[in-house]
Amino acid sequence: MINVMPDDTKKQLRAARANVTLSRYILISITAFGFLIALLFGSSFVLAQTQTSAEALIEANDTKASVFEETQTQIDQLSQDLGSARIVLDQQISYSSILRSLGTAMTPGTVLDSFELSDTAASGSPVEVRIYATNTEALTRLRDSLANSPSFSSADLGSVSSQDGIEGYPVSATMTIVINRGASL
Repeated sequence: MINVMPDDTKKQLRAARANVTLSRYILISITAFGFLIALLFGSSFVLAQTQTSAEALIEANDTKASVFEETQTQIDQLSQDLGSARIVLDQQISYSSILRSLGTAMTPGTVLDSFELSDTAASGSPVEVRIYATNTEALTRLRDSLANSPSFSSADLGSVSSQDGIEGYPVSATMTIVINRGASL
């Protein structure tokens, strides 16, 4: 085969083939660039949605945390209040416990007429008690019983009278006792 085409035409054909190949490469490059741009915009859209979702989650957690902080503040305040109440309750003495201790220390042949408890009685202030007894020995046993009781730190017999008694208990007396704060009252 003889090539009878002129050189100029051959050059033109080669240039046309090169142009077609370059056109294809340009079209492929433009398509790839468009795909990359679409991928970039899609990624930025997904990232924006993720950011919005994360911000909403952070805001919800901040709200929960603020509620928790308020609750924690309330718990701390309640703990402090309970600590203060515990201090007050530790200092409190039950009057019924004092009465029970006094009743336990009472000996046969003695009865309690009257006494007055005040809020200072538990802090070591003396309390005056009026007692009736069958005889003076019963008063002495009562005084010893109160003095030996862990609930009372001292018991002193005051005035004794054989004339101011009541029926069955002819002897009357006053006694000064001091309540022991350290005892388990």
